[in-house]
Amino acid sequence: MKHRATVATCALEGMPRTIQIICLGVLIAFLAAAGWAQSIERGSITGTITDPNGDRMPGVNVMLTSTELGATSETMTDANGRYRFVALLPSTYTVEASIEGFSTAQQGDIELTVGKTLSVDLTSIEDVIIVEGSPLIDVRSSTLQTTELNNEILMEVPTGRSIRSVVQLAPGVHSQNADGRQPSAFGSPGMGVQFSVDGVIINSPEAGESEVPLGFFSVEDVTVLGAGASAEYGGYTGVIVNVTTKQGSNDMNGLVDLQLADNDWQSQNTNDPDLQRSGSDRTDTEVHFDLGGPVQRDKAWFFTSFKYYQQDSTASGDHVNAPTNERPRFLGKINWTPTQEKILSGMLEYSTRDQAYQGADEGDFIAPGATVSLEGTQYLFNFNYTDMLSQDTLLDLKFGG
Repeated sequence: MKHRATVATCALEGMPRTIQIICLGVLIAFLAAAGWAQSIERGSITGTITDPNGDRMPGVNVMLTSTELGATSETMTDANGRYRFVALLPSTYTVEASIEGFSTAQQGDIELTVGKTLSVDLTSIEDVIIVEGSPLIDVRSSTLQTTELNNEILMEVPTGRSIRSVVQLAPGVHSQNADGRQPSAFGSPGMGVQFSVDGVIINSPEAGESEVPLGFFSVEDVTVLGAGASAEYGGYTGVIVNVTTKQGSNDMNGLVDLQLADNDWQSQNTNDPDLQRSGSDRTDTEVHFDLGGPVQRDKAWFFTSFKYYQQDSTASGDHVNAPTNERPRFLGKINWTPTQEKILSGMLEYSTRDQAYQGADEGDFIAPGATVSLEGTQYLFNFNYTDMLSQDTLLDLKFGG
């Protein structure tokens, strides 16, 4: 071992310093992956199969399915009776085990979320493989508090229609200001909350807040990690917010949502003109479309989302120009599984903002010269390649921004 280390050192010494740093970085990343195969943006299901005497059973076929994703994976238990499925998308899974001479058994309703490793152990009894009944908890995680907000919660619980509002459902998280734009956790400043979408950190380098407000209906689930998060995470002092966007499946699915709001639909709650709402009339319109389905069944899927928001107001007081606010937003995502061991995915989010004369509908509270106009374009992209090199080695490459 000593001779090999010397040869490697000599080889690096002949290279430019930049190449040396790149090589060392790749080596360290590979060795870290070899130590424990897990992706922090996905989850894992693992377990062992034993006989009634407690001896582990090799060669058992284990199949994992998700009807939501239309995905199926298979593996065999190794010489120690272990099986493992890694780099799994958040979903509800079913584990099925079978071997010649024994009946097939299933364990369903396995809810897997981002960053979790669930253990499902099986035991053979009298020619039947049954679930031993081990708790579906992540026994390897050091995180002291995790709040999992799946799509059902996001759709049913009344919250603000943004990621920052949803985060406040987690214990210890509250709004730092009146409009709820910047959440704070456990007494830390707002910039201490880290946001990531499909593995891409979206915090502003200057202010620390979430800079890419995704369309609310494009989100599949949100996981909030509190104190004790694993070493893969950094740059936070409050909580970590992992957002997973939706993806296509073997079934074609779509969604259409229309939201309308108008000042005329809101009561003044008083007949006293001095106490009634001042300013101009305002109408808010938000339209959202989703479409997802298969490109090639059981191999490749697509998901697209389009959101358009428009605010119309009339000028009031001394203002001449009426305020305008338009925000179109598009998201596209594709997932491809060429083999059971290889997963490729890509996501692009594009949005523009065109706001003019903001504050011109507030009457005498805002002077004409103090109105604000904003224009801008934002991109969020992510490419991910995952390769299960062996049962204990996972290659996970990411590129995004």
